[in-house]
Amino acid sequence: MLYTRQKELLYVISRLGTAGRTQLQKLEFLACLNRDKPTYSFFPYKFGPYSLILQKDLDYLATNGFLNFKDEHYTCVVAEQKLTDKDRLEVIDKTIGRFEGYSATGLMEYIYRTSPYCAIRSERAEELLSPSELQAVQRMNPDTETPCLFTIGYEGRSIDEYLDILIRNGVKLLIDVRANGVSMKPEFSSKRLSGYCTLVGIGYKHHSAIGIASEKRKGTYNKADLFDEYLQELRNDKANDLVNIYDDALIGKRVAFTCFEREPQDCHRQIVVEELISKFSMEVSLKHL
Repeated sequence: MLYTRQKELLYVISRLGTAGRTQLQKLEFLACLNRDKPTYSFFPYKFGPYSLILQKDLDYLATNGFLNFKDEHYTCVVAEQKLTDKDRLEVIDKTIGRFEGYSATGLMEYIYRTSPYCAIRSERAEELLSPSELQAVQRMNPDTETPCLFTIGYEGRSIDEYLDILIRNGVKLLIDVRANGVSMKPEFSSKRLSGYCTLVGIGYKHHSAIGIASEKRKGTYNKADLFDEYLQELRNDKANDLVNIYDDALIGKRVAFTCFEREPQDCHRQIVVEELISKFSMEVSLKHL
């Protein structure tokens, strides 16, 4: 059983006949641009907008016999997939009609000029853009120097959307405050998350000792009581762990604290950050992402 997004990839490749990795990444980016519910999210990478999930889907389709991958290009092995969403089908057909004649380099060049943010980490921007266009890219670089603390949850987010949020906010260090770094969403398990952060130049540290033990979250519990108890732990048993995090926060300058819950008030990470600012009289902004 294929996901709708995977069927979409098969449709795009069957329409093109054959397509390379970079070409597919860029065409899907253009087809997802300014959409309320895009098929994929993207973050700026070596050659512009990139989606880890899109590449994961291509790998899955190739491994399971839906695609053939040869000479750095994909071709469909199965019959063309039918897309039931007429609006999405129209967007894809228009995108292919507009850009199928572009090479991968041509797509990069077009995207860098029309969406300069996508080129902030590109290895080819200087080669493809004029000095004035490069200045437009430079203006899109986020602030990475002004000290700021952030909190972010990955609930309901893809790894691509999550990384893009970190990049847009100039985060230099991600501090994972989960007691257990294993996740039902494998991209967010601590080992993988650390690797993805490295890909985009963000440091990663897992402070598991600052987390709330899983047994305290099992069954029915009162969240207000749980968080009150946790605050007392931060001020007593976990005080040294908070000091270690403070040291990391000073070095990292723009530091994001992460856990699962989407809303900060539902997660202990908000308590950690607020206690950190209060205990050490940190003169720093706090932003929930």
